[in-house]
Amino acid sequence: MREAVWAVLADVGICRDEPSTWTVERPMHLQRLKEHPVFRTVPSPSVLTAIGTILAGQDYETPKNWGARFIAFPGKNAWSIPSSG
Repeated sequence: MREAVWAVLADVGICRDEPSTWTVERPMHLQRLKEHPVFRTVPSPSVLTAIGTILAGQDYETPKNWGARFIAFPGKNAWSIPSSG
């Protein structure tokens, strides 16, 4: 998964071995990661069982893909969990 993420970041000019290219704190437009084959293993039986346990029998529709990858590089401000978008 890490290799897939770095490959997509390289396409937008962010190189793993060149921290000087890590100028965008939260890179955007990484949607193609959602469909990358390596992420198809995310909904494993154990993950689906955990979701079922948490939802305690509530209806749950398995998503087509498993969301965006939130990537954050060091920045000037304190990092917080994104709450919108």
